[in-house]
Amino acid sequence: MIKQLSQHYRLQLQDYRRLALQTKELLAAVQNSTAGSGEQLLLLLAERQKLLDAIEERQKNSLPLWSALQEKLGFQPQAEELPRLFPTAEAKAVAAAHGEIQRLLQQILANDELIRSGLADARAQLQQELQTMQRRRQAARSYSSSPAQNTGIFLDQKKS
Repeated sequence: MIKQLSQHYRLQLQDYRRLALQTKELLAAVQNSTAGSGEQLLLLLAERQKLLDAIEERQKNSLPLWSALQEKLGFQPQAEELPRLFPTAEAKAVAAAHGEIQRLLQQILANDELIRSGLADARAQLQQELQTMQRRRQAARSYSSSPAQNTGIFLDQKKS
């Protein structure tokens, strides 16, 4: 059971490392964004979402292992406690992987906050540029002359 849990954690750790790397790439793309980089951002976000879905699925698959461990011990152990409860290399690997995953999550969350901030700034800048363009277009229309009326207009004025 601990061996299977160790395998799950090893795979989860790989996924979280990839997620941390993708988050750094996304942050760099947001910080260096230009008007044409929207598609690149969407592609990175789509890849990131696939990885998040894979992580969630892997976590769901490990829940039965934790439940079986809880039944065996009579309580729900934390990953950090496993080396004390089971003095094996696999238990130490689970605890080490769990610790690294926690550090990666902190790094990912910090980068996510920077990404949100960068996207909000880019959105505000884009809105400002759009408003400026709309004002220029409106000003250009205000100063342009209307086309001359070439056809006659019939106004019906009845006298009663």
